[in-house]
Amino acid sequence: MASDIDAVFARSYIIARRQIPRNAEFKLYCSCSGDGMDSGELFHFNIRTTDFSSKELNKFFQDLMERIHRVIQSNTIILLSTLKIVYNFAIIPSGGSCGTRCRDIESILNKTSVIQMINDDNNCFWYCMAILFDVKNRQLKDSRNKNIRIKAGMNICNKAKCRWDKPVSLLEIPLVEETYNCNIYLIDIHNIPMLGKTISLLLNCLVYKSEDRNSHKYFLLFDSEKNIIIVLQILKNFLVFVNFVINV
Repeated sequence: MASDIDAVFARSYIIARRQIPRNAEFKLYCSCSGDGMDSGELFHFNIRTTDFSSKELNKFFQDLMERIHRVIQSNTIILLSTLKIVYNFAIIPSGGSCGTRCRDIESILNKTSVIQMINDDNNCFWYCMAILFDVKNRQLKDSRNKNIRIKAGMNICNKAKCRWDKPVSLLEIPLVEETYNCNIYLIDIHNIPMLGKTISLLLNCLVYKSEDRNSHKYFLLFDSEKNIIIVLQILKNFLVFVNFVINV
């Protein structure tokens, strides 16, 4: 049984690793869940490795297999059809003195995946949503086209039955999610970790997250000091974080 499990994890890692650029540096951890039988009794298990760099793959596999073998006892059978393996990669971009590794406010706002709003009223949330709903519309992204942005934002606000020109509370965001069949994530701009230190990126830096059950997902940066919301167009380009789920 042990050799079968070792082979399963080896094959699954190869499949996941092929999705990452060949020479990329990354941080990695693996989580795994499934069911097993022990002396005729069904049980469920969850394991998670610690975080390792791409230069520590031997340590990663050693940690992973030690954890899975703790589950496997002499009379234990792992039901392979229930096995779910998730590899989480945080790709560390090469080149540049700052780039994605840098998390000071200025460098974040200068990223091409970020569109900063000029906060001259109480409607920056609606302007952000207008851009995210029509991300290819260059007129909405141009702050000079104020009337176009106001019209689009007001339409979104009215359809969600919210109040225009009033600060949007966290209690109102579920109304928008329900109306537009989407999930909205607010990321604290002052609490974004550096990729070189951690890859639990969305655990500690989320100001708002609802149940992940809708068709579309939109991400916004929230600056609590200035009380403004900032559009985050492409999460993958900003966080450079991917995961691969493999069902055996």
